[in-house]
Amino acid sequence: MDITELQKCRRCGFCQDVCPIYTELNFEPAVARGRLHLIKEVLQGNISSFSKQFEKYIYLCLDCKACATNCPAGIKINDHILAARELIVKSKGVHIIKKIILQWLLFSPDNLEKPVSLLWLTQKLKLNSLSKIVFGKKVSLLPEIPLKPLRHQLPDVLPAKGKQKYRVGYFLGCANNLLFQSVSLASLKVLAQLGCEVVILKNCKCCGVPHLEYGDKNTYEKLKEHNLEIFKSAGNLDAIITDCTSCSSAIKEIKNNVYEINQFIWEVAKNDMNIVKPIKDSVTYHDPCHAVRVQGIKEAPRFVLRDILNMNLIEMEGADVCCGMAGSFVIENYNLSMNILSKKIENIKKTNANIVATSCPSCRIQLIHGISNAKLNLKVLHPIELLAAHGH
Repeated sequence: MDITELQKCRRCGFCQDVCPIYTELNFEPAVARGRLHLIKEVLQGNISSFSKQFEKYIYLCLDCKACATNCPAGIKINDHILAARELIVKSKGVHIIKKIILQWLLFSPDNLEKPVSLLWLTQKLKLNSLSKIVFGKKVSLLPEIPLKPLRHQLPDVLPAKGKQKYRVGYFLGCANNLLFQSVSLASLKVLAQLGCEVVILKNCKCCGVPHLEYGDKNTYEKLKEHNLEIFKSAGNLDAIITDCTSCSSAIKEIKNNVYEINQFIWEVAKNDMNIVKPIKDSVTYHDPCHAVRVQGIKEAPRFVLRDILNMNLIEMEGADVCCGMAGSFVIENYNLSMNILSKKIENIKKTNANIVATSCPSCRIQLIHGISNAKLNLKVLHPIELLAAHGH
């Protein structure tokens, strides 16, 4: 952390206008300029990195990056927040619960699949009360869980349909492997129809976003090294493609030619797409933070929905405002997360759209939960599912 950059903060208040946390709490340590001040105090030795209050407010952040995007001084606020979290981890170690999650569950796909299979069983036996006792009340956030992880059902290589135009690697994210398998199957179908020979990188581990967000940089580096080796072993690839915007944001840090699938269609394969007859359903799109602000992905999913599928795309107010999920944030700050989500759901309702589309499985979980609580009759889908069902 560079204290000279922290001192660039003019306390102008622009971060207050765009911070979902500050909107709810209206409390200075809960906004970027307040957190930057706390970090500066730690670097100057006035506050200990062991301080519980320091830890509380550094983690009371969605890392949605809206503050950094709107900072007139150009301070990379989110980088300083993540660096502060790394400092806390180095000072205090990884909390035992986080250690189990980050260094065991999310370090190996095999480890993660075992407890998820138990959740599947409790869902099938309708043991919701037992699930809540074992896993906590937030287990209701989870959608219906498939019986088998997808990575055990896929071939190593999926051939192109017709003439081969590209050879690509497909990165299967944890959430779509275990929860939203229809997204991955849709992606593979569309990629094959686009003339892609798809090498399914099923031996990859977690992309590392949860570890970076918490500050466990050491575990992230181990995951990165493993995944890089898998990428190399796949040989010459025209692109590495994933349908999770969080995964693509992390993988782009370590490898070139990485695309979120909407971005691949928009930037590489748009001329290979067939325009379909207009679909009657109207759709609104929620921009995941890891897409719109980290990768600049805004037009690509809209191109798929509006220009290829000919859907009636209705823009919601605050489409790029965080939905309040942010990984474990929703578990640790459930009520605050739900307050942020409620504003998103209200904006969705105002569009009168039949479908809500998004490209992030975490956002999808949150939106489904909010729509269910509001008793709305809306589907939440990835644009690629709509494309696979109606397009090309």
